[in-house]
Amino acid sequence: MNPIPPDTTRVSRLVVRTPNWLGDMVLALPALAALRRRFADAHLTIAVPAAFAPVFREDTDVRPDDILPLPSAKKGIRSALAAGQFELGILLPNSFRSAWLLRQAGVPQRWGYATSLRGWMLTKTPVRSPVHGVQHQADYYRSLIRGFGIPCGDEAPRLRVTPATAERALDVLQTSQRALDMLQKEKVDPVRRLAVLAPGAAYGQAKQWPPD
Repeated sequence: MNPIPPDTTRVSRLVVRTPNWLGDMVLALPALAALRRRFADAHLTIAVPAAFAPVFREDTDVRPDDILPLPSAKKGIRSALAAGQFELGILLPNSFRSAWLLRQAGVPQRWGYATSLRGWMLTKTPVRSPVHGVQHQADYYRSLIRGFGIPCGDEAPRLRVTPATAERALDVLQTSQRALDMLQKEKVDPVRRLAVLAPGAAYGQAKQWPPD
C-alpha cells in the first residue's frame, strides 16, 4: 500500500466520485461520512451522476460543501472536474473510465482501488483485504477508506429526507391514481406516515442486509 502523502492534511479542495447506482450510493454514505470527518476543514465536493445529485441535498452525515452533477458526455465530465481545481480525488467506482477522467482533469492526487487495469493512473492504491464469504457492499466501501489509513466505523447508512422533500413525496402520492388505488386496496390511509422496504437485490447477496 502506498504511504499517505505527508501533505494530505493540508488538502484544501477534494472531490469524491460516487458510485453510479442509487443503491450503491446510499451504501457508500458511511465511507463518505468518514472522509468528511477526516477532511473536516477542506472543501468537499461530491461528484455524482446528475440524476442522483438530490440525494446529497438531504440530511446525511456527508454534508458536502458542493455537489457536482456529472453530465453523461466524457468531455463534459473532464471539464467539470478540471474547473474544480481539486488537489485530491477519491474514486469509489472501480471503473477505468473514472480514473482516466480524473487524470485527464489534472487532479494531482488520485486514490482508489487498482482495478480494471487502472493502477498506473492512481497515486494511492490500498491493498484489498481478503474476504471470507460474501462482503456487503457497504463494507466494501468502508474497507477502501480504511485502506487509506482513515478511520471508518461500522455504522449503518443514514439518510433522512428534509421536510420539503417529504412534502413533495406526499403530493406525488396523493395525486397518483395508481398509488391511491394500491393504498385503497390495502386499506392504508395515504395521509399516514409510510415506510417502504425493498429487501431484494438485482446482483446477489452483496447488496442484501442479513435477516438479523
